[in-house]
Amino acid sequence: AADRASSRPDVELTRQRLFARLSGHFQAIKTDRRLPLVLSVLQGYSVPEIAAILDLSLDTAKMRLRRGRRDLLARLKNDPQCGEALRELVRCAG
Repeated sequence: AADRASSRPDVELTRQRLFARLSGHFQAIKTDRRLPLVLSVLQGYSVPEIAAILDLSLDTAKMRLRRGRRDLLARLKNDPQCGEALRELVRCAG
């Protein structure tokens, strides 16, 4: 089903729009919060790894990650287009 959905132009356009919106939301988050968030959510690093990569204490890495998640969620809640795009992708992939 995923291969079939990925070959549909409407699904690809929805994916591109969603990526652009999400990218904008990530970019709008302050850098000190965005970096831990990207390392965690997009690259799969653990909090101790994030702390080591960014040369932060474990507590500071946790705090920045928590605040970055909070900031991203607040932005997504205020963006109905992201919700619509996600629902459309789920519908098309199903």
